[in-house]
Amino acid sequence: MSSSRQQKVNERLAMLGFEVTKSIFLAPRLFLLPSFYQDEKHRKWASIMPGGDPVIHEYADLVDCKVVENEGVKPDVRGRAGLALRLIMSPAVLSSANAAKDGVYCTGMSVLVTARTANGGRSTLGIPFIREAVRRDSRMYAIARREAHALASSFLAMGDAR
Repeated sequence: MSSSRQQKVNERLAMLGFEVTKSIFLAPRLFLLPSFYQDEKHRKWASIMPGGDPVIHEYADLVDCKVVENEGVKPDVRGRAGLALRLIMSPAVLSSANAAKDGVYCTGMSVLVTARTANGGRSTLGIPFIREAVRRDSRMYAIARREAHALASSFLAMGDAR
């Protein structure tokens, strides 16, 4: 993130009483992903979606954070008719399921952050790290996994500091 862009974010958050002490995840430009910031002094964290307003949470609002792999790649296929219909409707689902089933490939990896909302509900934000089939023995997989777990660890540390 450019320093002027980061400065604008810091100023926006400062107007809301949030002091950025750590950037947890800076979403790449042109991606519809949230960026996350931490205010260690006030024990808060914030998320900002591109074009959206900041949402500020207390550490206590953090419900869970986890790394998930290959979620949603198990097609529900019952009999030949179900297989044919599934293949016609979305061949990519079946392809992903086949790539993931032997454990050689990771077809998706995301960090899921779940927080309490102001109205007492729960909201989950997902940050994808892998969206296409990647061999688990590849350098790319190792880097994505390391970074995803580092991000999850940052959130879990806030949860432990409650």
